[in-house]
Amino acid sequence: FSTEERGSPNSLEYRVFFKRPDNTPISPFHDIPLYANNEKTVVNMVVEVPRWTNAKMEISVNESLNLIKQDVKKGKLRFVNNCFPYRGYLWNYGALPRTWEDPSHLDPNTNAKGDNDPLDVCEIGSKPHQSQTCAPLALKRDHCRWPGHFLAIRSMLFSWSSTPPHPS
Repeated sequence: FSTEERGSPNSLEYRVFFKRPDNTPISPFHDIPLYANNEKTVVNMVVEVPRWTNAKMEISVNESLNLIKQDVKKGKLRFVNNCFPYRGYLWNYGALPRTWEDPSHLDPNTNAKGDNDPLDVCEIGSKPHQSQTCAPLALKRDHCRWPGHFLAIRSMLFSWSSTPPHPS
């Protein structure tokens, strides 16, 4: 997949569109497959906010083709606060394509309802991903204890990562 930026970054008009290799526009929400391989051990992550950046970008569920744009609250562009001594997000933040958090469903574990967006995901690998791209992430079902946290399969951390014990 490739992307095309329109407008100036950090503006209300800025948008990122996804395209197939033949330049056909696609929706990162609906057209990118959730799984990156036939064995269903690797998932695709749509990177909304790359590591060390501040602009709070998100897939727009209300605009045609579900492009990526900067989140707005009370008419102002949203930015992530720094966490001294670091700048921006400490991880790559994004969404899992073809997933959705149902706002009418109350989760019995968190007592919270879905936010009407794709499932959020944090990739805690060692390198920032390119802005608004699709990154393959490892999914170890037998070891997954904290849904939504993954390692990029190309991360140096992936080879020696271990999963902490599940909290009781």
